[in-house]
Amino acid sequence: MRKFIIKRLIISAVLLVVVAFLVYVLMRSLPTSYLETVARQKSMQPGSKSFEEWMEQLSATYGMDKGIVPGFLSWCGRALRGDFGDSWRWTVPVTEKFADSVW
Repeated sequence: MRKFIIKRLIISAVLLVVVAFLVYVLMRSLPTSYLETVARQKSMQPGSKSFEEWMEQLSATYGMDKGIVPGFLSWCGRALRGDFGDSWRWTVPVTEKFADSVW
């Protein structure tokens, strides 16, 4: 019985990693990214940096300047530490929004 449970837990962990990687790849492959939208909005503000400068800064901040595998590993490392970044919709940390929604 113990062997069966351990086998199921290992399969579940592998499946979780594979699905997370597929979702990460799909999000990176979208034709229009969230970063482009934010960079465009910020570059429209008076006295702001150019669109290209905003894209470089935001790409470095969100790890999009790395390849897919290093970016995914970086994201996994932050997620394991509990740092899920900021919510794109509400512009607050995800853990804060999650805590407000759950409690």
